[in-house]
Formats: sequence, structure tokens, C-alpha cells
Amino acid sequence: GATVALLLLSTAGLATGTALLWNEQAQTKTAFESAQANLELALQALDQIYIDEAEGYPKIREGLPSDLLQKGLGFYEKFVEANARNKGLVFLMGVAYQRAGLIFRELGEEERAVESFKGAISAYDRALEIDPRSAAARSNRGSALRELGRFEEALAAYDWARENYPRSAAAHS
Repeated sequence: GATVALLLLSTAGLATGTALLWNEQAQTKTAFESAQANLELALQALDQIYIDEAEGYPKIREGLPSDLLQKGLGFYEKFVEANARNKGLVFLMGVAYQRAGLIFRELGEEERAVESFKGAISAYDRALEIDPRSAAARSNRGSALRELGRFEEALAAYDWARENYPRSAAAHS
């Protein structure tokens, strides 16, 4: 009887522990998804600034302090450092750097643009360390290289993506 009682208690303890672990895992996943959604919203805001600039709104060009972009990139960097093994977040960091580079170029700040494009390439390289077969990371890396005038390297990145993923839109962009 004691053995049966001990076995029942052990089973109940194991079931309780498993349920608590699943609950904790679900909460962690929800928190991560929320953080990733927040990063994507911030990236959309950066995108909107670039779209407005690209469409030629002078108020953006005159009133946008470039330090604001640097602060935004700092946010991305800290977020990615905290989640360094997440390919999606590292990739988004590259996208953020690349878009910031385009904005800096529009604002006439070529040094900052070049540094941002280099940051994009570094982020895409990190994403490729995590997933060497990412067509989007290779293609975007090629775009950042193109912005720096490194055309042969850009073509190699585009060619790899196209050859390995002929059906991928990112590979043909």
C-alpha cells in the first residue's frame, strides 16, 4: 500500500511539474512573440520615416535629427544582443541598419550611411551564421554591399541566393 501511495504521489508530482513547465514555456513564448512584435512595429516606424523621406517631404528632411536614428539603432542592437541566436531578430537588425543607411544618405550624411550599411552586412553575416541557407539574408546582404559600391560581392550574394532558391522572390530581388 505504501509503495502504491508513493507511486501515486510521484506520478502526481511529475504531472504537476510537467504542467508548470508547459505553462512557463507558454508564457515565455508569449513574451518573446510580444517583444518580436514590438521590434517589428519599431521597424515599421523607421520604414515610414524612410518612405516619407523617399517621397520627398521636406519637413522630414529639415526636422529629422540624425541622432534619433542612432538612438533607434541602439535600441535594435540591444534587443538583438539579448536574443543573439534568433535568426529572425538578427535579420531584422540588418534590415533596420540598411534602412537607416538609406535615410542617412538622403539626409546627406554619407559617413553615417556607410557605417549603417556596414552594420547591415554584419547583421546579415550573423543571421547567415545561424542559418547559412537563408536566401533573404544573402539577398539583403547583396543589397547592402551594392549600396557600398562592392558590386562583385553583391553579385556573388545574389547569384548564390538565386541558384540555391530559384523560386524565392528574395533571391530574385
